[in-house]
Amino acid sequence: MVAIDEISGVYNHTDECTAQVEMERNPCLPLHADLREFALSLLRKNVPLSLLRSECSAWAQARWSGLPGDNFARYCLTTHDISSLYRSISHERGVTTVPRSYVSRSIFRTCPSFFL
Repeated sequence: MVAIDEISGVYNHTDECTAQVEMERNPCLPLHADLREFALSLLRKNVPLSLLRSECSAWAQARWSGLPGDNFARYCLTTHDISSLYRSISHERGVTTVPRSYVSRSIFRTCPSFFL
């Protein structure tokens, strides 16, 4: 059993301490480059999304022993990563996306009753 008898120290905050700004949320860390490349290689083989998540998780577990990340990158996929990976693969395959406003204007010109 541990007992604390006395705590000593400076009880006032220093100027440097009070000048610090509290973060409202955790900083956004990018996906580790090796894990990103592994996920892209799976997508190039047309691996389904459910299998992609589990394969990446197992690969990261084996490589980094279950750590969530370090100070520079994450070792787990998020929903945003999946979208980004799919956009990267689409771009590699030459698929381009058109902004929605352009599509809406084109549909309206060809079929105005579509929006009624």
